[in-house]
Amino acid sequence: MKTNPRTITLYDTPLSQQNGYAPNMWRVRLILNYKKLNYRTQWVEIPDIPRTMRQIGAPSTKKDKDGRPIYVLPVIVDPSRNPPVILSNPSQIAEYLEASYPARPIFPDGSKALQTLFVHYITEVWARPLVTVMVSANAARLSERSQQHLFGGPPQQLSAAEYERGWAQVLNEFNFLSAVLEKNSGEDGDGVIVSGHELTYSDFAICSFLIWIERVSPNDGWLRVRDWHNHPSGPEQILFGI
Repeated sequence: MKTNPRTITLYDTPLSQQNGYAPNMWRVRLILNYKKLNYRTQWVEIPDIPRTMRQIGAPSTKKDKDGRPIYVLPVIVDPSRNPPVILSNPSQIAEYLEASYPARPIFPDGSKALQTLFVHYITEVWARPLVTVMVSANAARLSERSQQHLFGGPPQQLSAAEYERGWAQVLNEFNFLSAVLEKNSGEDGDGVIVSGHELTYSDFAICSFLIWIERVSPNDGWLRVRDWHNHPSGPEQILFGI
């Protein structure tokens, strides 16, 4: 079947099976889904990211200490523009999609600065202990080739005590965020949506990490998170009620 020439391409990294898992990629994927945009996924193994991104002319995300470009997914290509738009930073992608496809907005008027600050908190503070406890489970589900590229083989495991201490820190962060969101209960919202009633960019940032836990650690991490807040559904159901 031919691809619509106006279809957006999302470059994503698969697990050992062809499905997405990484929070930054899911943040963009959720926005594309929410805005009901036509897109396709191009799967790229981690060792192939630099070569593939250079081939399509994607901008680097940052530079290493020697000034060489570092390429990190997600990347989107929107061929409906002339020339095609190629972006590689999830926040820049979100702002571009909002400006180019304003239906079903994710940045209500006057909220962009505050949401940018909130998403920075989610990714750099709230999720930090989560990354520590999830890295081994995440790596174990990557292909052997990707594991070798990232770690030189299987990654080092946390001790049982370190692992449980890590999850205790995750629980503290989740409880703090839950208490903050509860301020939107009652007339101000349902205590789940960051802005009270309307889904925004901030909600996609939170949900992307929940999806990561469910996909990578369904029988441990996700069971912990689900039981903390007594919700039997998946992360997308928790957020979207679908």
